[in-house]
Amino acid sequence: SEEDEVSTNSQRERDLLEKQTLVREKKYYVRVLLLGKKPNRFIESTTIPTFLEWGSPSICRVSKAAVLWANGRIEKTSDSSKPSKLQGTLEERICAAFSQPLLLALSKELSIDSVLLCTQPPSKAMLDRE
Repeated sequence: SEEDEVSTNSQRERDLLEKQTLVREKKYYVRVLLLGKKPNRFIESTTIPTFLEWGSPSICRVSKAAVLWANGRIEKTSDSSKPSKLQGTLEERICAAFSQPLLLALSKELSIDSVLLCTQPPSKAMLDRE
């Protein structure tokens, strides 16, 4: 009946709102591991946060803005080279949103083909390419 349909839609809306609230309030962390050839400029000075060591994994908390962007709640369009919407699972989108400043800093020093975001450990062949 029409009443059941309205009730079902209301429940879906409540479930969606609850899920969005959980995503916003939950703290997310990523494991960052910078691998490959370190650009000369990054040997002495860097725009990459000093707590990140090349070749050593770090656990970093993801900003609320990055989580909201990954969840599609806000669009990041200040840089036209970045997509305004992210693709993949929520976890992949959170990793991509978090990594954008790092990728941007690295892409200023290396060719764009040399900078990759991997959510799984890369192969030796990927690491060895220039």
